[in-house]
Amino acid sequence: MSAAEPVDPMPPAVNISHGAVVIDITKRAGRAAKAIVDGNSRGRRTGMNHAHAADRNRHHHPEHTKRSPAQQFADDIEAGFNAIDETLTDDVTARVFVRSLDVFAHTLKGAAATGVIGEEELAKLLELLEGMKAAPHLL
Repeated sequence: MSAAEPVDPMPPAVNISHGAVVIDITKRAGRAAKAIVDGNSRGRRTGMNHAHAADRNRHHHPEHTKRSPAQQFADDIEAGFNAIDETLTDDVTARVFVRSLDVFAHTLKGAAATGVIGEEELAKLLELLEGMKAAPHLL
């Protein structure tokens, strides 16, 4: 099946909006996600918890090579957050990171449901995302 061909029958929780297949992510979303969708969010928290500033350049530290591959990957993800003055050692940032991965996993499931990616690719990508979710606990 081509990715351009419609899926028949349409999977549950999928609707057609403006000619595109859309999976409603707010169906299982928490209050905060629904507030953002509804435009009722109180704004994004800003600033890095500076108590963790020493973690900012851990991936450049000589000890980095003594860490497991999963820990090194977590360090690399953390470096990306540090670049925008955030840290995964902050509970709120870690929760948002994990929730974002959940949303992306949901998007990938939609892609598989519509034939954009196959089940084998979906399984591999979901496994990768699950590994990424561990990053905040590996720092």
